[in-house]
Formats: sequence, C-alpha cells, structure tokens
Amino acid sequence: MNAIRLSAVVNEKHELIVTLPDDVPVGPVELVLQPVQLSEPTNERETILAQLKAAGILVKPEDMHIPPDLEYISDEELLEIGVLPEGAPRTDQLIAEDRGSR
Repeated sequence: MNAIRLSAVVNEKHELIVTLPDDVPVGPVELVLQPVQLSEPTNERETILAQLKAAGILVKPEDMHIPPDLEYISDEELLEIGVLPEGAPRTDQLIAEDRGSR
C-alpha cells in the first residue's frame, strides 16, 4: 500500500484524532509527525485558507479529480452561457411561478 499523507491539528490536550479511509489495512503502521510552519496570514482570505488547511478541509483542485487536459472556456463563451435565450422568462417570473400565489 502507498503512503497516505493527511493534514491534522493537535489540540490543546496534545491529542491527535484521525479517522482513516476504509481502504487502510488493519495492522501496524509507522506514524511520523512533522510540525507545519505557518506564516502569519496577511489578510482575511489567507487567514481563512490557513484555518481550512489546518482543519484538513481545504479542497484543492487536485482533490476534485479535474482532468489535467481539461480545456477551459473563454470569457466570451462564459458570458454567452449566462445569457437567456430570446423570449425566455426572467428569473423573478420563474420564482413567482414556482412559489405560486400567496
């Protein structure tokens, strides 16, 4: 089996609680702890990203199984996708229709 790299946080009681994936075999393992040197965040966004990373819940593009050969669409194509076809009902009309009379 290949090594598994996990991010974790040691709490104030110096405890480390880890739930492993189901495919990890039962038996002896070697556990190596390497403290992470966190630089001081310079803005709110970096602070939030650091907190998510420390909690092990920061989603990275490689975790999303996005194919490496994915072709991104241009800004013009993206704008075209967001334009409703001629004669399509407006969003507020669709919401009113969905909610019905009150």
